[in-house]
Amino acid sequence: MVASIRTWFSATVLFVLVCDSFSQIANASTPAEAVVEILTATKPDLVEKHLPEAVLSALRTLSTQDRMACERNLLIRNTLGLSGAELRVPEDGHALVVLDSKDSGDNLELQLRREIMGGREAVLELTIGSAGRADRCLIVWMSFEDGEWRIAELQWMMFERRLRVGPELVEQFRGADLKITESAAITTLNAVRSALISYQSEFPEVGLPDDLSALGPPDISDVDPEVAEQDSSHAWLLDKATAANVFEKDGYMFRYQEQSATSYTITARPLNYDGKARSFFIDESGEVHATGENREATLADDPVDPGDATYVSPESSFTNSVIVR
Repeated sequence: MVASIRTWFSATVLFVLVCDSFSQIANASTPAEAVVEILTATKPDLVEKHLPEAVLSALRTLSTQDRMACERNLLIRNTLGLSGAELRVPEDGHALVVLDSKDSGDNLELQLRREIMGGREAVLELTIGSAGRADRCLIVWMSFEDGEWRIAELQWMMFERRLRVGPELVEQFRGADLKITESAAITTLNAVRSALISYQSEFPEVGLPDDLSALGPPDISDVDPEVAEQDSSHAWLLDKATAANVFEKDGYMFRYQEQSATSYTITARPLNYDGKARSFFIDESGEVHATGENREATLADDPVDPGDATYVSPESSFTNSVIVR
């Protein structure tokens, strides 16, 4: 680590010596101030002006909904607020920003250890850690374009690879609503499969039900789920809307079919096919398959890759599942 910092420092000192004078942009805000503005921004445009023009060009090609999704993620301050944390700029200037955790009472500080500028380029060495202790080091490369300091690259010192701030960062938000809808469908498939596993475990003498209504509550409105007992006809593993062989949810039609005493299939097909949303298939193996054709997916279709933006693992299905108990 020490050797890496020495190498970096030597290279950046040489860089400063050969660069143009910084006087031509003396009236602009500093790179450190740009970082603070990005972190504390409450409006997307305050962040966007510090992104490379190539990123902004890609952003302008997004649909209105996709751009809104992207811009919500640009507002780091708002995102942290949802998790019970708050960013603030300390009055005494001992750190660039301080992150206060409302739950634990702890705080993290982002401090500027070193700032080297030359001409229209700058390199910042930032540290992140609790008061008086730097746990992590982040290197930020910035360029001065059209009157603003813009982030070009980032690198945690613990990793060799740099992260380039380019158009590819915007592409993950293209079709954001579609990805959310498809992810919800896969989550429901996993949730029903998890409920079936629980049902088989609790009622081994029955095995798989031929009707998913057996996994739901009894059809009586005044039954208290806290005192009601489970049985093989009313296992209380799914809510009433989902405990059916055919049901609709999140823009999809789901269909459950028992194939044998130990096997089954569950499919999810878009209610309104638009040529974009995919159909999905899952069986007792837990592997999800998908097709972009206007039909139900089958085992013969390609599996959904874990790297797919819509992929939801079976283990994570409980987080947003429809399981009641």
